[in-house]
Amino acid sequence: MLWLKAEHKKQTTTALEAAATLTKPPLNLFSRFSPLKVRLEHRELASSYSAYVSPVGSDPGPVGSPAAGDGLGIDVHHLVFSYDPTAVSKETQQPFRYLEGQSVSFVNLRDTRNKQTETPVSVSKPRLYSVASSPLAPDEGLPHSFSLCVKRHRYRDVNGQGDPSKDGLCSSLLCSAPIGTEFEVGGPVGASLLLPQDRDVPLVFACTGTGVAPLRSFLRRIVAEGRPGPVLAYVGAATAASLPYAREWAALQKLLPPSLLRLQFALSREAQAPDGGRLYVQHLMERDGDMLLQLLHEGAFVYICGRKDMLPPIKAALQAAAARNNLDSAAFFKSLIAAKRWRAEVY
Repeated sequence: MLWLKAEHKKQTTTALEAAATLTKPPLNLFSRFSPLKVRLEHRELASSYSAYVSPVGSDPGPVGSPAAGDGLGIDVHHLVFSYDPTAVSKETQQPFRYLEGQSVSFVNLRDTRNKQTETPVSVSKPRLYSVASSPLAPDEGLPHSFSLCVKRHRYRDVNGQGDPSKDGLCSSLLCSAPIGTEFEVGGPVGASLLLPQDRDVPLVFACTGTGVAPLRSFLRRIVAEGRPGPVLAYVGAATAASLPYAREWAALQKLLPPSLLRLQFALSREAQAPDGGRLYVQHLMERDGDMLLQLLHEGAFVYICGRKDMLPPIKAALQAAAARNNLDSAAFFKSLIAAKRWRAEVY
């Protein structure tokens, strides 16, 4: 028997109701000119993090052991940031709030990668990250917080040699800063990945790498509010050991019945596609094409998060299913887009 961490019990009904009634996406409440100060409260390897715990002696049976494997996921972290709920933007006169599926941007950063430079260089370009939490179910017992899934980008030249001065600027800061470090953020931004108002409609996800952040955000809310609509998610990673939230996915599969949640994993370096190549999420979706088509006929929303090269093969997989069922695939996709049931956030 699994149960939720204590923070779910600590939240007041008022806080839950306030988050549940926030349906219009708050946008650009804070900016680089009027930023929100946040504090890093928790950092942990994403592969080992789970908001759901088991009784003593019970093992949730993680999809992949975070301690094993080839280290491909060693630099993907789950980060929790707190903020002052009374802080008000000077520009909008609004406090910070967000919805699942939105993003925040880190602003007014200082480049500290070059250790030979005494004075850090100011960086004007914001760094955007998808939120991996829900205001209905914040992590680590912190009611005024949000979480991120961040991969630390390390530079390697053609010979495999590293150069810390060329590592990812923001990801290096976030993944190495001491707990308690303060940052400035803008946002939230984004309105394309929000949950549908109808809580009964099916949801289909296809995500890879840190693109799992919106999926986790949604599932945190779905569990917290008991959303009845089924969720079918295709999650891609290189190996089981590098899979972000491996323990949490395993726990959720025990917490929720298959009629509400089905998680399918495409581990590209551990499994083969039907053609003998590496297995990716589009291969699983092609396999399940007829089932996906049925869900779409039932009003399902499709969310695609991750690398932009995912889009063409996923679309082709669904087009093939439409053709098998004597449907005009072009018209079918136009109807999905027109109804805003095809939602993608790729990079």
